[in-house]
Parts: sequence; structure tokens; C-alpha cells
Amino acid sequence: MLINFLIELETKEGVISTRELAEKASLTDRAMRDYMDILTSMNILEYVGAGKYRLNKNALQQAYLTSLMEPRLQYTLEDFMDAQQLVKISKAVPLEKKVKSIIERMNLEYLISDKLRNTLREIIIDDDLRMEGLIGDKLILEKAAKDINLHEVWFGGSSGAYNIKNYRYLSWAVFTIVYLSAGGYLGYYQYNTLNQEKSRLLQKPDLEAYRGKDPFFPEDPFYEMSTDFPELLIAGRNIAARYLIELMHYSLDHEIISNHSDKINLLIHQGTILPHGFIVQSRALLELRDRVNKTFLRTMKEAQGKGILVVGVSVNPHDNRLIRILGKVKKLKIGETSDLNLMVGVLRDGDATCLIRRPTERGRIPVDNWYEFYLRKGDFVMKFEFLSDNPLDDQKRILDILYSLSVPPPVPGIIPGPGVVQAAEQIALRNLEYLNRTVTMTLKAGLQEFLAQKQIKSDMDMAKKLRRDDNKNE
Repeated sequence: MLINFLIELETKEGVISTRELAEKASLTDRAMRDYMDILTSMNILEYVGAGKYRLNKNALQQAYLTSLMEPRLQYTLEDFMDAQQLVKISKAVPLEKKVKSIIERMNLEYLISDKLRNTLREIIIDDDLRMEGLIGDKLILEKAAKDINLHEVWFGGSSGAYNIKNYRYLSWAVFTIVYLSAGGYLGYYQYNTLNQEKSRLLQKPDLEAYRGKDPFFPEDPFYEMSTDFPELLIAGRNIAARYLIELMHYSLDHEIISNHSDKINLLIHQGTILPHGFIVQSRALLELRDRVNKTFLRTMKEAQGKGILVVGVSVNPHDNRLIRILGKVKKLKIGETSDLNLMVGVLRDGDATCLIRRPTERGRIPVDNWYEFYLRKGDFVMKFEFLSDNPLDDQKRILDILYSLSVPPPVPGIIPGPGVVQAAEQIALRNLEYLNRTVTMTLKAGLQEFLAQKQIKSDMDMAKKLRRDDNKNE
């Protein structure tokens, strides 16, 4: 959470004050100074004097890059460091003690110990835990999910992908383009096998639809950020891109729900079902956020009316709500890490957690009946979330289905998880690459044509001038 406080303070004040950050995080000034020293040594912060810091721009850009394929609005220390940086740090003797202090704060040894697992297995959901948003009988539901026979059933999956690309043409044409793509997959299962021939693929945008007729969908396939959002700088454009891809992703979800409710009653949406955590002030970003919120609510209302449960799946979430609840109510000092890291050490194959009700968060519209839980399948842990008026019944209904659908990554670069989501992600990525190539070639051709016409006009003007000069001399 401290990393997110850093970003928020710099966005608001321009610099990061040690005292303000300590007050915001409810820590002592001494503890916060030690933390800031560590981040400065790791080249994540830059000291500007008078107890104030700024985020290193290169480190900030690295954090945005790590989140392109797994959209999220909360960051952790790992997001600001690449593998090469970690290797250098591990070999730097002056930083050895500081790196060790981070590991100690994570409490890694305790995190993966049987002692912690046994402690959590015994926790019963009492009134105090219910007041904090935990729902169910026990914290850890052992062997809650199992493989079931999937035969003659349909399930839906959706995924969104985007790419921000900077172009420079000659010495004067410089622009930034955000490419957007969403993929959908209606998977038909027979005898536990995905029937590829009967299953259906969907994508947005569908560039084939442009040939000889007007576009039939309202979304734009790409945005040129300096003309579409001229007031936004690099950070703002990254946030805008996140909102834009969510709009396209929801649009595809809505299309699946509206047109295929006769086949599916479960749609699995890659990523969180609603982005949360950005604090924005730009009017352009506020308008985009409002559009995202309205589209989200419209999609969820349509799903409820059609009897379809929309479930978000994340394989790299950065929440630590469960850890904070256990620290507050059970006085467990688990460490400064994420709930995902905790569950990797605690859950075994087929285990799940109780439901965790999502509270209202700053920067996000209030959403009632939003629940999440963690589930382990084989070697990986996933977080699932959904909206429901009957959360315990819905969790029980989908546990075996989600477990049975989830498989390891089929190819490098694809996340583990439900097979229909993996298929949707591959569709989105392929379409994104096709869109990227097509638009790049079109832009290049358009710029060359523009320059050619400009040169022709210049030559014609010069010829006219020469003729006028000749006439004058005569």
C-alpha cells in the first residue's frame, strides 16, 4: 500500500513528504525515513532535499509496463523493478542489509511455514470477522473444489489487451497511439474436452467489417493520444488507455450476454470486474471513468436480467485486504505482502478461501454485493470475484466448474486459468497484433502520400512562379 500512497502524494503535491506519508500510512517518522532510504538506494525514489522525494521516472515507467497485460490499479514494490535490476541489487554489497530488511518485513519464512497454514486452517468465521467482511464458516475451505464432468455445456470467456506505441516519422511527425482489442470465446465442452469446431470466437474491433461498408460498432480501434487527449501527459495517457480497454472489454461482455444467454449462464472476465484505485482530476479522465462506471453497471444489470453470473479472474492481484483483516481481528503479524502470496503458501490443490466482501474504496463507485475468494488448482492460485445477492450459493455452484475449467498456460505469455479465458486472451492478442501491423502500414502509407502531394504542390507552385518571372522578363 505504501507504493500506492507514494504515487498518490506525488500526483497531488508534486513531491513526496516523509511526514505526510508517515501520517497517511500511520507509521512513525523514523520508520518512514528508513523505508524512504531503502527506496532511494534502490533507485525508485530521488531525494530532492528538505525531507522530500520524487519517484524516479524510469522506475515509474517500468511499473506501468508491468501492468499492461494484467490491468490493475494497485502497485507493489516488485512492479518497479525488472529482473536485471534485481540481480544487480542482490550482488551489491552496500545494499545487502537493505534487501534483507525487505525480506524480513515480508516475513517470508513465516509466510510459507506449516505453522501459519495450520493457524489459518483453524480459524472459524466469528462475529468480529463477519463485521470485517468475511462470509462463511471457516477461513480455509479444504478440498472445496474438485474436477467434474463437463459434457454438452457452454461457458463464456472474455479478455482485453492494449498496446501503447510511439511513432516518429522523419523529424516532425511524432505521435502516440493506443491500440485496443478484446477477445471473446464461447466454449462448448463434450466429455471434458473443448470442442473447437462448435465453439465460437468473437473479437473487437473486427477490421474485416470495414471492407466496403461502414463500421458496425461504436468503439474506435485505436486512439492517437495527442489529438484525442491533448491535455494528458504520459501517466495520464496510461490511465486513459486502461479506461479505454475496459470500455471495449465491457462492450464485448455486453454483446455476449445479450446475444448468447441461451447458451451460457457463466461468463468469466479476465481481470477484475471493475477497475478501482485511481484518483484522477483531469476532466478527460473523469469523463472516461464515468463512462467505464456506467458501462459496467449496464453490463452487470443485463447479466442479472439474463441469469448470467459474470466472474472476474486474476492471477496476479495485489490486494492485501485479508492480511489486514487478520492482523486487525486475530492480531496475526503476517508481513508486508499480498493476499495472493499468503494463499500460495497456505492453500493446497482444491482448497479455497471463504468469501471476502469488497468494501467501498476511494476512487471507485459504490458497488453492493461484490465478493471475492481465492482458489488453488495445481501449482497456481487464482482470485475470483463476482456480484451476487446469494454469494454463498453462487460460490458453491461455481467452485467445481472453475476448478475443472482451469488449466496451465497453453503457450508462453498466456496466463493460467479457465480455458475459455485463455482462448479469449489469445484471440485478443492476435487481433491486437493484426491491428498494430495494419494501422502502422496505413499510417506510413498515409504520411508518404501526404508528403508526396505536398511535394507535388510545391513543385507546381514553383513552376507557376518561374512562369510569372519569365513573363515579367519578356
